[in-house]
Amino acid sequence: LMSFGFATQNGPYIFVLFDEFSGNIPLLVIAFFEVIGISYFYGLKRFGDDISLMIGYRPNYYWLIMWKYVSPLAIVVIFLASVIKMAVTGTTYDAWDSATATTTALSWPGGHKFVAAFLILTAVLWIPGVALVKYFRLIKWKPETPAYFPEEELKIEKELKIYEPSDMERKLFYWREVLD
Repeated sequence: LMSFGFATQNGPYIFVLFDEFSGNIPLLVIAFFEVIGISYFYGLKRFGDDISLMIGYRPNYYWLIMWKYVSPLAIVVIFLASVIKMAVTGTTYDAWDSATATTTALSWPGGHKFVAAFLILTAVLWIPGVALVKYFRLIKWKPETPAYFPEEELKIEKELKIYEPSDMERKLFYWREVLD
């Protein structure tokens, strides 16, 4: 039903609305929480152990630095730049002006701004929503039984040893995971 809107005369404008507001801010927020979740909650040591099981060696310092420090910072900077740009210049779209045969930047009407906010919120609100539901135990979820994973077989096949990080690595990357 929604796809009919794209086939109308206003279809390009609807496409731009979806493109700008469901692909920019929501993806930055989701990517930020993913990188924070892996780097700071799941832990880079466990993540590195998982990667070494898959490919046979641990990720090098470049990837650890990117996941722990650079990526979150870059995502926050891009997010803030996008929000500041929207606050300063407003939200506009290009419309064809047949009188001058050019495109002009027009401000989105109020109803479209509501749709834009709806697109952003529906993509992002599930993150704190699920966190609150789990934290306050509002839904009694049964713990899933883990699927079989041939961890021991992979360790033998790839001849992996238990990884012991150096003191420098513990201080830079694994400071929260020292007890693992």
